[in-house]
Amino acid sequence: IIDLLVETGDGYIVVDYKTGEIDAQRLISYEKQISLYARAVEKLLKKPVLKKYIYSFSSSSFTEIQSETVKKRHFF
Repeated sequence: IIDLLVETGDGYIVVDYKTGEIDAQRLISYEKQISLYARAVEKLLKKPVLKKYIYSFSSSSFTEIQSETVKKRHFF
């Protein structure tokens, strides 16, 4: 289940919430999961997914999932 789907004029942003810390091993699993969500959104809604994020409640941070790089952003 997609936790948050934001529609923009050009496509969608997918956000998946996680309650625990995100270590390297878990991130690999989460990347696969959110990529499946993105493919489903694109197929069903016929618009591209522009951004994908994992949000960690424990660290109050977003991790942007990109094709070759992961960027972590802290908030709060």
